[in-house]
Amino acid sequence: MTERLKKLFKFCGEKLARFQYESIKTFNLMTLVAMFPANRDMRTALELQKEREDLAQSRYRECSSDLLEHLERPS
Repeated sequence: MTERLKKLFKFCGEKLARFQYESIKTFNLMTLVAMFPANRDMRTALELQKEREDLAQSRYRECSSDLLEHLERPS
């Protein structure tokens, strides 16, 4: 395994972990909004959290695409 490939794997693992973390936070806020639907502060927090989750997902997808592209290149 090349150094570049090792770095890509590590980087993608970090991005995936961040995406998972943000997804869990989003899910927890969804649960609170479901329990307290009239609470506008929680709804706003959920919207902001969803943006963070979307960004984390986008960064992971970009990284995984780079990794896949690297793996598909002939050695």
